[in-house]
Amino acid sequence: MDLGVGSNRDQVVAVAKRLFADLGYDQTTSEMIARSAGVPMSFVTDECGGRQQIYRRIVQEIRDRAQEVLASLLAEEGLSARGRFRRLLDELLEYFSRDREGAAIWRQRSIGDASDIQGVEDSYAKPAFDAFARLVGDALRPEVDVELMTWTLMSAIDNFFNGIPYGVGQESPDPVMVERFHRHIHALVEPFFR
Repeated sequence: MDLGVGSNRDQVVAVAKRLFADLGYDQTTSEMIARSAGVPMSFVTDECGGRQQIYRRIVQEIRDRAQEVLASLLAEEGLSARGRFRRLLDELLEYFSRDREGAAIWRQRSIGDASDIQGVEDSYAKPAFDAFARLVGDALRPEVDVELMTWTLMSAIDNFFNGIPYGVGQESPDPVMVERFHRHIHALVEPFFR
């Protein structure tokens, strides 16, 4: 096996992402990542920068995807701020449905996982929230706190995709329940609009 090939680094990152999602960063060791990816420990540390760099790369990739979505919505002509808000909400639902591991990493983070890695929120999450606020702020009533509303929506979506409606631990959500939740979350945000 040629350990210098980028696909092996991608494999290590994919394995680490799954482990971080399932066990949390704090419970995942570099040795576990190496063993699960089928590479020597030195590859994880030397070629991938170790567990902390891998974690930062994963979080960066999640942020990059969010920025792509925001940029796409900003570039779309003829879409009102309210339309952008609704489309962004759809994108969030799609993200949580599709990238369950990425969503689980943020959930782990919210309960104190990887607390020794400072600046994650300021470097990765806050810029996305700030961009979201600029994107949809004009659509919302003035008394709505966009940041808190965003956290509330993220929590509701996260709880749905990791919770009771279709059973904890299922590989994929029930499409009927997802559609119900989709309608529900759109109805839930309706009072926020001007």
